[in-house]
This record gives sequence, C-alpha cells and structure tokens, in this order.
Amino acid sequence: MDSITGNIAALAEDVKAYVETRADLLKLEVAAKASVLVSNATAVLLIGVLLLCFVAFAGVGLALLVGIWTGKMWAGFLIVSVAYALKALFIWKLRNRWIRIPVMNHFLKTFFNEDKTGKE
Repeated sequence: MDSITGNIAALAEDVKAYVETRADLLKLEVAAKASVLVSNATAVLLIGVLLLCFVAFAGVGLALLVGIWTGKMWAGFLIVSVAYALKALFIWKLRNRWIRIPVMNHFLKTFFNEDKTGKE
C-alpha cells in the first residue's frame, strides 16, 4: 500500500513538473513571437517616418514648382494639397484590402505558422 501511495505521489510530482514546464515553454514561445512583432513594428515605424519626411519634402518641392508654373505660389500648394486629399480618399476606400487584411494576415502568420525547425 505504501508503494502505491509513493508511486501516486511521484506521479503527481511528475505531472506538476510537466505542467510547469509546458507553461514555461508557452511563455517563451509567446515572448519570442511578441518580440518578432515588436521588432517588425519598429522597423515599419522607422521606415514610415523616413517615408513621411520624403513625401513632405517632395510635396513642398512639387508645390513650389507648380507655383512657379502657374505664377501663383498659393495655387501650387492648393493643387498639391488637393492631390494629397484625393490620394488619401482613395487609400481610405481601399483600407481593408490594402492595410487591415495584410496586417491581420501578418500577425496570424507570426503567431500560428510553424517556425524554421518545423515544430509548432
């Protein structure tokens, strides 16, 4: 009887250790995937800021050029701002197809795809 009780106690300790190990493994996997997402988001943010600077300076340059062509600086800036507004409206209309769905797919691939070792 004592050996059965001892075996059950040992089995309970092994199950407890297994559950704790699985919990630790899950924490590590979530941390690894979260770090990939954060690093990707940081890279996208940095590239976005640089692209925003490029677009701002190119827009001012284009507005000045159009202003020289029309002879009125305010007309150049107005024309360029209307062009930006039309682009923004176009992107807003296609935001689900161009932004929301690709971002969701990226997150889902990061969290649910197999890693390079072939393990889940």
